[in-house]
Amino acid sequence: MSSHTLIAPLCLSLAITACGGGGGGGNNTASTADSDSANITPAPVQQPVAVDEPQPPAETTADLQVPEGFDLRQDYTLTVTSYIGDSGGNEFLTICRNYSENADGFDVDLKSCLLKTYVAGNSDYTVQARNTDDTLLVSIWKLDTPDQTQHRVWQRQYRDEEFIEIR
Repeated sequence: MSSHTLIAPLCLSLAITACGGGGGGGNNTASTADSDSANITPAPVQQPVAVDEPQPPAETTADLQVPEGFDLRQDYTLTVTSYIGDSGGNEFLTICRNYSENADGFDVDLKSCLLKTYVAGNSDYTVQARNTDDTLLVSIWKLDTPDQTQHRVWQRQYRDEEFIEIR
C-alpha cells in the first residue's frame, strides 16, 4: 500500500477526534450547556381530539350539504299593514333601519328608510329588508303636529312571513 492511502484516513480520524471527542479543559460552556439541558422539561403530549371526518369536496351543486336551518337569502319580505283609517293624507309613515335613541326620542337617518309614504286609509305595503335588519324604526308623522311623532321599534321574529301592523 502506498503511504498516501494510509495518511488520508489517519488525518480524517484526527480531525474528528479534535472537534468533539474528550471532555474537560478549555472553558465552561460545555458544563453550562449540560446544566441548562437538565432544566428543560419535555413538551406535553397532546391528546387526540375527535374530529368529524371531512366530507369530500362537492363536484356539483347537487353534492352540496347544507346544515338544517341554513338560509342563503340576503333579504326577507316584510308586509306592512296600516289600520289608521281615513286620515285625509295628514299622516306620513316611515320605516327606517338606521336610527339612534336620544333624550328627545329618536334621531333617524331618513336616507336609510325602506318605506316613506303618505298614509291614506287602511293600506298594505310590501318591503324588502336586508337579512341583517333585525330591528327597524316605525314612525307615524302627523304633518300638522310633527313634534308628536309616534315611534316604535320593530323586532324581527324570524318567521316565514314577517309583518308589521300599524293601528
